[in-house]
Amino acid sequence: MIIETDTDDMTDDFPRYITYFTAPWCIPCRQLKPEIYKLSEQTDIPILMIDVDKAPRNLLDFYEIQTIPQVLLITNNGLIGIQTLKSRTATKLLEEIDG
Repeated sequence: MIIETDTDDMTDDFPRYITYFTAPWCIPCRQLKPEIYKLSEQTDIPILMIDVDKAPRNLLDFYEIQTIPQVLLITNNGLIGIQTLKSRTATKLLEEIDG
């Protein structure tokens, strides 16, 4: 399930979720986007797709987003970061998530 949003307000509804910080002008983001969609088909973990241009600055500061694309696996117990490189695939991301 992919949820396009500019906030993480609904995160209390999920025990863990993935956030994908992106922007329409970002070429590496556009290259990674199909892999994010593939990942959504391979896992039942919700994926929040957050456009950094629309997201509040305090949200980006909270997650320390300085470069994009960036994918984070977040649980109620804390934050487990997955630094995303443009060469990542859905399969490799899933391996890291299931790690």
